[in-house]
Amino acid sequence: MAHAWLDVSSIVASPRTAAPLELECTRRALACGEFRFFRRDPQAGMHEVDASHMHQLLASLESAPRPARALTGRQQVRRMIEQLPEPLRGPVLGFARRIAGVPVPAPAPSSADAMPSASPLAPGDVCLSWNPAAAPAGVRVIRPAEADPARCVQAAVVQVLQQQTGFEDRLQHLYTALLEPGDQCLDIGAHTGRHCIPMSHSVGPRGRVHAFEPNPAIAQRLRTRLAALAATNVQVHEMALSDEEGTAEFVVAVDLPEESGLKQRTIYNGPTRTERLTVNLNRLDSLGLAPPRFIKLDTEGAEFKVLQGARELLQGARPVVAFEFGEASYSAYGVDPHQVYRYLASLGYEVFSIHGEPLGEEAFAAASREQRYWDYVACQPAVSARVASVLRSFISAA
Repeated sequence: MAHAWLDVSSIVASPRTAAPLELECTRRALACGEFRFFRRDPQAGMHEVDASHMHQLLASLESAPRPARALTGRQQVRRMIEQLPEPLRGPVLGFARRIAGVPVPAPAPSSADAMPSASPLAPGDVCLSWNPAAAPAGVRVIRPAEADPARCVQAAVVQVLQQQTGFEDRLQHLYTALLEPGDQCLDIGAHTGRHCIPMSHSVGPRGRVHAFEPNPAIAQRLRTRLAALAATNVQVHEMALSDEEGTAEFVVAVDLPEESGLKQRTIYNGPTRTERLTVNLNRLDSLGLAPPRFIKLDTEGAEFKVLQGARELLQGARPVVAFEFGEASYSAYGVDPHQVYRYLASLGYEVFSIHGEPLGEEAFAAASREQRYWDYVACQPAVSARVASVLRSFISAA
């Protein structure tokens, strides 16, 4: 599994002289919870730094008193030299000494030269670093931009997610291909942002992502991650969707929170405790949202109710709908898969497996009972050829 990494060498080595850009990237990386951290050391080479240590380091900087006076000219030169990439420090230091006698200590040997063969970074990982040459082979390096550090942190998260190979990643492959800048899309059952974060990246600042998450604790975690990534084009709706409005009991799977839903599942994917809370309930058709190009739907068995509460939106906007559907979750709602297929067909939709296979009514019903696939895609005939092509291209694109 690929990981996102952030180079914190300068901060660990000299916290009080670290550049504002590096501090800002580190704060955002810690807040979004998707990053691991490393430093380059002349003696020890490249090694991982625990996130808790970075939290403590930043906390100590924020609590430290500010200097009482401005830096002297020599101090400013020293700081500028210390912030240069390591290969440049030596030549610049020599030049500075010759023309001004700046009392800067001699730099340590380049950590790129001292780096051992073993590294915590692996091929396929994505790394934010100010010293791209120091990354191991096969690691994609992003040099953070001064203008928009949040966008760089967000891009690293999205690139890591794109390299994974499960059903969720096939789903991401689909909407990344379909969504365009300025589009509207819905993430229903957003949880902590596995999909609304890449969606946000795809639709850009002019687009809009509506993320629905009824669990208050999870919704708050999602807001925190979105703020860390400056994903201001995502609106979090703390509510459940269905075919009716009001309030409803929500069953929280404490140990498997991603399997929480409006009803207790007959089968969970592992042992879990359950708790119950009351959540707001609404229909998509009553929200007055702009027409979306794409809907991702994962509500642990309540998918059919959500679709029934979105008839007008589906008829008007005709979005592509990717939905999770399996008997282990929908059986708690008494859903008949034949009825689901016929409802979609009545709205002009064709149904495909997440692999791009066209499914008739019997094949869809059988696949959902056997749980042959986790996800299905419904779309209008006008875009079905493109949707099927994108789904089938996942292997070659991954």
